[in-house]
Amino acid sequence: MTVETTENIEEKIETIGAFLKQARVKKNITLNKVSDDLCIRKIYIQAIEDNNHKDLPPVPYGVGFVRSYAKYLGLNVERVVQLYKDEAVGDEEKIEIFEPQDEITYPSKQYIIGGIITALVVYLLYVIISGISGKNTEEQIPVVLVEDVEIEEPDAAELEQENVLKAVAQKIAEKEIETTEPVAEDEAAAETEEQNQAESIVPKSRVFIKITGETWLQVKGTEQTYFAKLVNEGFEFEVPDERGIVVTIGRPYFADVYIDGELKVFTTERKTIHIDVDKYLNKKHH
Repeated sequence: MTVETTENIEEKIETIGAFLKQARVKKNITLNKVSDDLCIRKIYIQAIEDNNHKDLPPVPYGVGFVRSYAKYLGLNVERVVQLYKDEAVGDEEKIEIFEPQDEITYPSKQYIIGGIITALVVYLLYVIISGISGKNTEEQIPVVLVEDVEIEEPDAAELEQENVLKAVAQKIAEKEIETTEPVAEDEAAAETEEQNQAESIVPKSRVFIKITGETWLQVKGTEQTYFAKLVNEGFEFEVPDERGIVVTIGRPYFADVYIDGELKVFTTERKTIHIDVDKYLNKKHH
């Protein structure tokens, strides 16, 4: 079995899948290890790297896989996911994707520096006005030059990663995929609804289930059944924090399962899925 080298991969980076594969090979991680660590089937990881969208589950699940994979490799998650969405969009219709927002964004260095300069200007104006109104002072007003503000240089690895992402984005744009752009107001409303949904999920237990469509839900322990009923969209259930819990879902695609606040994607070839909760809770501590 031949192992593809980093040099070979760098020559043919045209898709986000190839970029992910390059990052994995650089870290010397096998597909089997990625599959075991992320609990994602190996064929899906391979399909992502090969840019083979037809072998992946529906787009929302595919995006979830890419998000988990990028985070696992320590990449720019939001940038990678956006590029994947651009590639996965069909020729006739743009697919709208709703995901939980679990990444925290921070202000850029430009905003920080701008805030410092603004604060200094306000301070200087205050001192000058105070002197004019009769509050005389002979103290020297300190002046801080913009050149004196130390700006942290970006890490070389991060800069290289961003440059590769930009190259991938440019190649995607060159393919000139024709898509129907949604109305700006609809996008704003969708983003607002998505944020409200994400903010409304504040689970009290380690395992939390939110139903998005009609499905059968059963939560069974070693000694008793806590819940077993056909439920509809909007139903929420907090799984007891006990050992031996098994969750059965009739239609997995109509249930969002959060474990320790993180959305887990479960796929199966059968219609019904059985989730051994202990298995995933134990993994959190390995």
